[in-house]
Amino acid sequence: MVFGLPEQGKFHNTLLFVCGLGQIAMVCQLYLSSYLLPAAQCDFQMTAQEKGLLNSISYAGVILSSPLWGFLADTQGRKKILILSLAADGIIGVLSSFAPTYGIFLAFRFFNGF
Repeated sequence: MVFGLPEQGKFHNTLLFVCGLGQIAMVCQLYLSSYLLPAAQCDFQMTAQEKGLLNSISYAGVILSSPLWGFLADTQGRKKILILSLAADGIIGVLSSFAPTYGIFLAFRFFNGF
């Protein structure tokens, strides 16, 4: 047993590890906005309502896109959709760091959850 998991072979253990890293990266992106709020408040002069919206908009993207991503993974293949979603998440995450206004940053955070 490796980490309490039954022996599945080197391929399956590596696959589990890589998928785990992908999951960690996506979760970190979702929770990133709560750490950015103090700096973003100064840059965008946000109100309390705007900070709350910024903190929760990623979850709206997750809720609205889950059926779509599930359908695509079932019909197009999980590997292809996982790679596409991780790449899109990374690109949108980098683009959100260059957002000049609150509205654009909010849109990027929504699509970061999408």
